[in-house]
Amino acid sequence: MKKLSAVIFDLDGTLLDSLNAWTEIDHHFFGRRGMTMPADYTTSIAHMTLELAADYTIERFALTDSKEAVIEEWRVLALEEYALRVPLKPGAAEYIAALRTRGVRTAIATACREELCMAALRRHGLAHAFDCITYSEYTGIRKGTPEIYLHTAEALGVPPEECLVFEDLPDGVAGAAAAGMQTVGMLNDNRRHEWARLCALAGRVIHDFTEELPLL
Repeated sequence: MKKLSAVIFDLDGTLLDSLNAWTEIDHHFFGRRGMTMPADYTTSIAHMTLELAADYTIERFALTDSKEAVIEEWRVLALEEYALRVPLKPGAAEYIAALRTRGVRTAIATACREELCMAALRRHGLAHAFDCITYSEYTGIRKGTPEIYLHTAEALGVPPEECLVFEDLPDGVAGAAAAGMQTVGMLNDNRRHEWARLCALAGRVIHDFTEELPLL
């Protein structure tokens, strides 16, 4: 591993074990409408902001709901999950603390909304554990693109080649690599169909943060 000055984390499915929460929210959303959630739905919207995901959902399923109504329904369902139930990945808090102790700068780059992100971080005592958090909703930069990682590296004041990115989606790993960054892929059991591509793209892969990881 090359010199490491900063670590950038994806949030959902990487720092947070939140994929099941979103699946439950999605099932609940479709169930209210007497519909079955398609198998490809969660992956299709994984990198989208809530605004883009709402537009996509309304168009794909010909819903009569307004975008604002869809977003508000998701917001209420999700805020309860993030504030009360969504767990961290095993070893995440300890790894972040070890990085901070050694002076490694830390950041999050996420398509998750700020209120959900901060609700979870506050619950787990990590609200002040990051030098910056880049939100797609404010920057307009889509997750999975090189630009969101470059934006975050610039905010950290660290060259891209000295950044290590943790991502659970192959497109996220590909985007970080295209930005010239080192990558670690997070393997999630409910995304086994993506494991082969993730393994091919990432510098290495892990199941959680209890595995041996770089600190400098």
